[in-house]
Amino acid sequence: MNTSNCKLWSTVENLANLYVKASDQERKERLFEELFIRLKKYIGSCAGNAVRHASQFYLSIPKEDFISAYNLSLWEAVKSFDPTKGRLKSLVSYRFKMAEATVWRQYETRDENEKDGRSYAKARWDSLDRSLSDSNGDSSVSLIDIIITEHPSTEDTYLSNHAFTNLVQAFAKKNARYAKIIDSLSKGYGGNDLARVTDEGYCYDAKVRKLVQRAKDSFRAFQSTSG
Repeated sequence: MNTSNCKLWSTVENLANLYVKASDQERKERLFEELFIRLKKYIGSCAGNAVRHASQFYLSIPKEDFISAYNLSLWEAVKSFDPTKGRLKSLVSYRFKMAEATVWRQYETRDENEKDGRSYAKARWDSLDRSLSDSNGDSSVSLIDIIITEHPSTEDTYLSNHAFTNLVQAFAKKNARYAKIIDSLSKGYGGNDLARVTDEGYCYDAKVRKLVQRAKDSFRAFQSTSG
């Protein structure tokens, strides 16, 4: 992260902390308004990236749709923000990732001719009347999976599933400690933030790293037997 971005997020984090501490609703509103103004350019940039991402699959989704979804996600992130559990940036990043997928779902229709049963014909350019495929022409790619996760592991792909919460709750009955780690990963926490929010330490050292890997392995095994 460059210096300007570091400064931006430092300011935003401070505003979020003040928002959490504020007891007066009017002051909360003013603080959020200032925070929103600070991140308005960032939101526009994220929306532009989302539009370009969609265009790689020959889909035309209006930038305004992503901006609207990100605005709502930012509001939800600030409302639920807990400074003791990590940085706002991690939470915003997670929320925006889910928001992008939500926008895609608004254009999703069911199509038995598509391999995964999904079609995005409502967003596809009229001049490109063909099966949805990635930049390599692989029509077997699941678009929502590509949007929501950048890693092919089972625990990450489950983050987009509406059944994820129930799955983690069931997993917690087997190992509450591991379940807390998986739940925190799903919310965008990583590195030192992950160590702190899971009460495993103050830094993401080798001990915590190995613990996280064991939690992922255990969750993967649990998922495979729960399917």
